[in-house]
Amino acid sequence: MSDPGKAGDLLAQIPKGEGKSLPPVHLWNP
Repeated sequence: MSDPGKAGDLLAQIPKGEGKSLPPVHLWNP
């Protein structure tokens, strides 16, 4: 997930409540 645009799209599709259980973008983008 080195593309910040794609990462932003994924985060936009994830409800805030569920987002807390997923790794933040900085873990996806080394």
